[in-house]
Amino acid sequence: MTSYDRISTKIGDKNWQDSITHDDGTFSPDGGGKSTLHLSQPGKGKTTLMCYEAQMSRCMHVTKSDFVHDIIAKNDLSGYAGKIFQETVIWRARDMDSFANIIPQNWYTSFKGSLGSVKQLYLWVHENDTNVIFYCFNQKRQEMAVLNLPPPQFYTDAEDLIRRLHWGAINVVLEPQTYRLSPTLIQRLREKKMDISESEDRDQEYKKSQVERKDKTTRTRGRKHSRARMPTNYEKREVSSSYFWFELIHVARKMNKRRHIMFSLDEVDDIFEARSEGDVWKLIELLANDWKDLRKANISTSLSTHETDFIDWRIMHRIDYFIWMAGAGIHSKSILTVQALVSNLPMGAFLIEKRKIDFGINYFGKIPLAQPAVRIDGLKGEQLQLTEGTAKRLLRAYEESWTGRRVDDIIDIDNIGTKEGIIA
Repeated sequence: MTSYDRISTKIGDKNWQDSITHDDGTFSPDGGGKSTLHLSQPGKGKTTLMCYEAQMSRCMHVTKSDFVHDIIAKNDLSGYAGKIFQETVIWRARDMDSFANIIPQNWYTSFKGSLGSVKQLYLWVHENDTNVIFYCFNQKRQEMAVLNLPPPQFYTDAEDLIRRLHWGAINVVLEPQTYRLSPTLIQRLREKKMDISESEDRDQEYKKSQVERKDKTTRTRGRKHSRARMPTNYEKREVSSSYFWFELIHVARKMNKRRHIMFSLDEVDDIFEARSEGDVWKLIELLANDWKDLRKANISTSLSTHETDFIDWRIMHRIDYFIWMAGAGIHSKSILTVQALVSNLPMGAFLIEKRKIDFGINYFGKIPLAQPAVRIDGLKGEQLQLTEGTAKRLLRAYEESWTGRRVDDIIDIDNIGTKEGIIA
């Protein structure tokens, strides 16, 4: 049995507080935005820990070292009144998500304010994704409304979202379910001269289609085929919706005016994917080059994946804090050298490493009265899987918590599940 008695809890606590407390790089040489990567096997608590970070993260316009020292020492913190602020969080909504736990009413019920001030939560959906429903399952596997879910707000693009962002709160964002590279990203690709010409692009797409057509002809010989229409440039090409996060991070850096933002991106390997090719390789290269500017712009990132090999090495080299949880494989560049220290970690324990400096151990508990996972129906432009009756029952249930707003004012409930069921 691995013993953790000799691993410092003081260092673990300090690194944890440093990772969730952010000061302005203008005043502190080591200040500005920070990046944290959570690593564990599925079901070991990394998403739960990210919930704690989203509600507990804070920012300040003075150097944080004295504050972190005082909070660890449990000294009087009254002198920091008016200097500590709730950090703005942008939380990436997943098709099965834990954000119901950080809805303020639910979070307060769990902790009764024992973890400090509770942040408000706002839900953002793209204006074209009007046919999605958020729900959860109860213990009997019956579809239920998400407890205290706020009414969705709608954005048109990344700039519109940042312009209307709720500051000092948690902004849960469902990425656009159909997405084309924005003019902003296309311009950046071409400015870096990493793009190919339109004619080369068209030729490559045509050659690729010919190979696919030949393979298909071999499999289904004798059938008649027509030549597929090929996109000729970036503007016409539909890409993975996860690429939206490259645009949003870039826009946030340009527009936030040094206000603090933390991006909370669970399962980030489908954004910063390892062994990437084509457009995503170029986008990662651009973001990696801009990473130092995220720090200066007071933009932090809280990321998670299962293994270090799952995300691109160019992002790995820019992480400030690693949180190792049960089952994760140690990275070759980590100052941790004994795999058993990570492999044998009990639930609720994590090792937190400040890159190339030190590491310690820390602990967290389950969220009391934890909410069931949020599910999202109607993703990727698909028709709803829920029955019409169930969908209407869920939407009617939300009226009780959408104070002053009827569900009919937001969703055409009579046509839910059809193309006509759009937001008013």
